[in-house]
Amino acid sequence: MGIDVGGANTKFATPDGAWDIIHLPLWQDADLEGALEGIRRAAEGVPAGVVMTGELADCFSSRREGVVAIARACASVLDEVYFLSLDGGFYGIERVVASPLSFAAANWMASAMLVAESHPSCLLVDMGSTTTDIIPIIEGRVRAHTTDLERLAAGELVYTGMVRTSVCALVRAVQLDGVSVPLAKETFATMGDVHTVLGCDVGVWSTADGRGTSREECMHRLARCVCADADELGEDAIVDMALQIKKAQLAELMAAMRDVLKRHPASEVVACGIGEPLISEAAQQLGIECHLCSAHYGSVSHVLPAYATGVLLKRWLR
Repeated sequence: MGIDVGGANTKFATPDGAWDIIHLPLWQDADLEGALEGIRRAAEGVPAGVVMTGELADCFSSRREGVVAIARACASVLDEVYFLSLDGGFYGIERVVASPLSFAAANWMASAMLVAESHPSCLLVDMGSTTTDIIPIIEGRVRAHTTDLERLAAGELVYTGMVRTSVCALVRAVQLDGVSVPLAKETFATMGDVHTVLGCDVGVWSTADGRGTSREECMHRLARCVCADADELGEDAIVDMALQIKKAQLAELMAAMRDVLKRHPASEVVACGIGEPLISEAAQQLGIECHLCSAHYGSVSHVLPAYATGVLLKRWLR
């Protein structure tokens, strides 16, 4: 099986397509070992491949510390475990401890290696709850930069996601009754609220105010962004707000995809993650063909890095 330990969610999947997402914010002193124990029981005796991005969570004083802590938690619970490096190889815990940054944020590499087999020249775009990976694959080779810093600088890692991105980080103002109203520079609402109001299921998530994720509660949080209550604005105005904010996120995604395509021309986009619909919309507006991983792999595309890690490990162990 493959396991992807993120900062907010830990995902696992098996090569036959079974999968799950465990909401586990590491910065809240989450019980990672307990979650891993549950995963181990679900796939008793099955070798596990691990990738991670959770090392960036601010409960760790450094990425090195985070990688080692996550790897040691995995090694202490799982019966047989291997870690995918940014070089595309699987290694044991000793290699992780000796060279932790070689294993930091390697989850996108697993997805890219798998997708390259069926789409040798494409732009792989994976939009999750927090970030978006934009990975050029040219002539069967992954051409993305390696570290998060390098990918961030190159526009291949975009800090925008379907859930955790703060609304006020995306837009400065919205139009209400023809008047431009600045948003409070406070995390009253996140993109999870926006997409829920617009009818998109973004799974289990933590809200900005700690309350529920119903559409009504999401509308309440969006109203707070302009220092109002939901009944004060009305549903139509809040939905219009959400559409404006979604449009800004779509524009940010399109701009990033366009910039990477300038450097790495590709004839198609491959979309995965919970943000598949937004990626598809961006590709359509850019005039480029888009293939959805969900059409090929099914719903396991929501956790493609975990699934890809399991598939790659199964081959590697043969």
